[in-house]
Amino acid sequence: MTKFIKYIWKNSKYFLFTIFFTMMSLIAQSQAPTHIPREQTRPVDFLESTENIVFFIVIPVLIVILYLVWRRNLKKQREEEEKNQ
Repeated sequence: MTKFIKYIWKNSKYFLFTIFFTMMSLIAQSQAPTHIPREQTRPVDFLESTENIVFFIVIPVLIVILYLVWRRNLKKQREEEEKNQ
C-alpha cells in the first residue's frame, strides 16, 4: 500500500493537471448557449475575387518565403563571422 501512495504522491501534479483541465473543459462547454438561434454564414470562397486570392493566399506565401530567405541570410552571416574570427 505504501508504494501505491508514494506513486500517487510522486505523480500528483500530473493527476491534478488532468483533473483541472477536465473540469475547465466541462465548465467551458457548459457555458455555450444552446437556445440562441445562430446566424447561418457561408464559408469564404477564396477564388471568388482577386482580393481574396491576394489576401489569403499570395501574401501569406510571400511572408513565409521572405522569412525563409531572411533566416538563410542570417545563417550565412553567422557562418562568415565565425570564419573571420
